[in-house]
Amino acid sequence: GIKAVENYEGGFELSDDVRSALTEHLTSEKMDLTVEKQAHAAAAEFTGKLFQPVPYSVATPHGMPSDCEQYFLNPDYAIINVPPQIMFEAKCFKPSRLCAVYALKGVEDAQREKILQERESLRARSDASSQRMAAAGGTQPWKGMGGAIAEASRMTPVDDDSDLDGMVV
Repeated sequence: GIKAVENYEGGFELSDDVRSALTEHLTSEKMDLTVEKQAHAAAAEFTGKLFQPVPYSVATPHGMPSDCEQYFLNPDYAIINVPPQIMFEAKCFKPSRLCAVYALKGVEDAQREKILQERESLRARSDASSQRMAAAGGTQPWKGMGGAIAEASRMTPVDDDSDLDGMVV
């Protein structure tokens, strides 16, 4: 069955050469301009903070280590996926994915408001979800999920792809 991840260790170590190469790419003028454009900011600067994306868990509800959540939906920061080309050029193969944190300055008012609204909406959904879980008497969001999946697997399959099957050569 499916088992929820209770906790995930997302720690990693980079060699000095790999860290230096990544930093060189992430502090380039081209990268700064790309982040500025995407974030609707006047300036962007790599903070030096890198982290490995992690699976959803109770301890990591946003797919990042808890010490990085301060940057999530914060209009003064942008979190980017380090592009695969940069990972390759820096010879960074483990971990295979990294995120980088940029500090932003001069974020457009409309963009700042949009981020703050997203953050408030997420908080409201989280609070409502917590209240539903408490009302249900539990703190385990995945409890019972295995039974539901097992029940679905016992259902009689329905072939609703006959049109698609007819087009396959």
